[in-house]
Amino acid sequence: MRLKENIKDIYKTLLNDEHLLRLLHYKANHLDDDVLQITEERPALLSLPLDKLWEIRDKHIVPAAISTNLDKQEICRLLLYPGSRRGTRNHYTARQDVAIEVITHVTFSNDLRQEAICDRLADLLFDNRITGLGKVDSVAGDRINPNGLPTNFTGYRLIFSFGSSKGGS
Repeated sequence: MRLKENIKDIYKTLLNDEHLLRLLHYKANHLDDDVLQITEERPALLSLPLDKLWEIRDKHIVPAAISTNLDKQEICRLLLYPGSRRGTRNHYTARQDVAIEVITHVTFSNDLRQEAICDRLADLLFDNRITGLGKVDSVAGDRINPNGLPTNFTGYRLIFSFGSSKGGS
């Protein structure tokens, strides 16, 4: 099955993408403020000292279905966790879903941040060989009910799927 390995492969892909980290970390002042542009005020994140880089990664990308302390921060955060698993017509393989929730504070909405993060996740994962058997597929996406989120946050859940062996290690 190798679920831990599969989640870890996707997690590492997210952790090591400058574009995604910049979208999660830097706040835009207006719609046309390009947070992807490297400046003195917004340096390249992957070039930071490792302790500072890991502080940013840990703040924004959480490999779990539950996140804490959102109500105390203006932040964008990803939650990454396994989803449904179902058999295929092949006795030895299954389809494994992985969910990525994009949680954004309203102060990041002035440049359509949540949409940009979802687009980047699709670019990184869809139709690429990231983990498991074959290429990752984009299965679904849906708004997260705001009643389940802290005040001033919105959320969008993306579901990706990949092939997986039914066997163990």
